[in-house]
Amino acid sequence: MIHGLLKRILPRRLRFSCQARQFIAKSAGGRVCSGPFAGMAFASSDVHPKYLLGTYELELNPLLRRLSEQSFDRIVDVGAETGYYAVGLALLNRHARIFAFEADEGFHAGIQEMARINGVADRLAVGGYCEPHNLKAGLQGSYHCLVFMDCEGGEKLLLDPSAIPELKRCHIVVELHDFVHRDIADIIGSRFRPSHTITEIWSRQRTFADFPLHMPRSLRTWLFRKYYVSTMNEGRPEPMRWHFLEPAPQK
Repeated sequence: MIHGLLKRILPRRLRFSCQARQFIAKSAGGRVCSGPFAGMAFASSDVHPKYLLGTYELELNPLLRRLSEQSFDRIVDVGAETGYYAVGLALLNRHARIFAFEADEGFHAGIQEMARINGVADRLAVGGYCEPHNLKAGLQGSYHCLVFMDCEGGEKLLLDPSAIPELKRCHIVVELHDFVHRDIADIIGSRFRPSHTITEIWSRQRTFADFPLHMPRSLRTWLFRKYYVSTMNEGRPEPMRWHFLEPAPQK
């Protein structure tokens, strides 16, 4: 009945998009389908397909797998939003304590619930807006720390080892917001090049080859593929990049 109603009132583009999302939601069953966080459960049923599919920021997946082999004792996630990375990184790093900073307090209860249902609530603390003194406090006392940062341009203020010397020994993954600060890559590079090796990772468009779910043959035609590819769209204003800052070996 619902399917018939959708067919009558929605144009084909919206109808196919709805069908794609329904197929993904049903297949995923509230858990990440692929990637390093595969199996992670969500606290809400209203989850964007890119998270369910595990294709969100898939450019970072090889790096996340590599970082999971490190024995971090602490992970600081600045810009935690839904908790996707805070909880996911907690699952990959079973002995790390997680500090998740998120300026929008409307996300806090969801992060805590997501941590609870994934069994990591005892290791995860949620805080609000992260200022330099908050980040500094979060790093103190750690001997092997990962900083994961996506804070809409706030990286310019926060990632300053002259103000926060503890950053010199941290592994750091930061999304650079060039559209906020056009010189941000040069700024971060000049600050960390003396202490870190810097690897740059660029975003790319998704293709049907990235879609991780098995689909019936009837849905694999060119007509349907674009709708399934569109579910992985991250809505970025332009190609974006991350810097992975890895501390140089101590001499």
